Amino acid sequence: MVRIKAFCIAIVLSIISVVAFLFFYIPYINSYYKVTDNSIRYGISQEKYKSVDIIKENLDKNTLVLFGSSELEITNHKEYSFNKVFNTEDFHIMQIGSGNYQNIIHAAMMGALGDSIPKKKIAIVESMQWFEENDQNRKAFASKVSKEAVYGALTNEKLSLDTKTKLIDRIISLSSENKSLKETFERYKRVLVDKEPLPGDEWIMQVDLMQYNQILKSGFAKNKKSFGPKGVKSEKAADIDWAKLEDNAVKDAEKNTQDNPFDMDDTTYKKYYAGKVSKVKDSKKNVNFENAAEFDDFKLFLQIAKELGIETKVVLFPVNGKWYDHLGLNKETREKYYSKMKSIIESYGASAWDLSSKEYEQDYMHDGIHPGWKSWIETNKALYDFFNK
Repeated sequence: MVRIKAFCIAIVLSIISVVAFLFFYIPYINSYYKVTDNSIRYGISQEKYKSVDIIKENLDKNTLVLFGSSELEITNHKEYSFNKVFNTEDFHIMQIGSGNYQNIIHAAMMGALGDSIPKKKIAIVESMQWFEENDQNRKAFASKVSKEAVYGALTNEKLSLDTKTKLIDRIISLSSENKSLKETFERYKRVLVDKEPLPGDEWIMQVDLMQYNQILKSGFAKNKKSFGPKGVKSEKAADIDWAKLEDNAVKDAEKNTQDNPFDMDDTTYKKYYAGKVSKVKDSKKNVNFENAAEFDDFKLFLQIAKELGIETKVVLFPVNGKWYDHLGLNKETREKYYSKMKSIIESYGASAWDLSSKEYEQDYMHDGIHPGWKSWIETNKALYDFFNK
């Protein structure tokens, strides 16, 4: 009798748990990311960066989608950062990307967002570091790519079959060290591109996507990094005093770049650079950018933008000239990279915001590779002007 009673209690508790999950928890995580301020736009959780739903839900007519990598996060505590400058109602940015987010990942997300992109305008920061190696790190790629985004791009009717084939073939190649992920994307290709599914392919794909969607939203609800600054400033972006912002940024730079020979932020230099200065000297002297697969990924990104009718602003930040000279990647080689990038940008009808000439100017670089101070002040204004022209 005791066993029967215990069994019945267990059944009742199980039913209560299922009901609570279906009628309370699922609705909760499906609404948690719907806010009225900019806090999610400036959130830095991986779940946000991978979730098509979370991003789409937080786009409005005043939102510029900005793709990039670690430079979008490194200085976001500074007053010159776009998440502080543009915590405004009349203009704001949806930031997408952190370290190891590169062109092919952003291409998939852009393809998935498609017509939901406000004003059909996007901006992307291209990092020289992406092009220094012959190819991407497979493990890093696997940790950042979004199955939702890839699916969304492959089901976007505005993209040509040729472009979809190039996209999925590249993604499958980059997934080579993750068996499960590779099999998932091979299934996508069979179902969505080749139209030759194996028995069960479509069912497996849809079930996996539903699970993935809920995993992202559940993880987002638990991640403290999901939200940026709460609330919205009363000041309008249209009324920003850019001269005052730059003056304050320069004062901050002068105060914090006094104790190192590379004009970097002192705290960052001491933590990440000071102990390896002699060790890394000339470590990049053999980099020539000639065989980087990233150039083709960049072209594919621009091709997708072109097919979707999206106007693209490509941000070319400088690197720290003094530091890169120390690394042995000389100015002439760097200029070849910048020149090649500008040629590609022009050939696809996009435009560049080019700060590459600022490599040796003070107050432009936070460290060896990340922009700071005047770089961001000038770029923030350029992004505002681009979106509102």
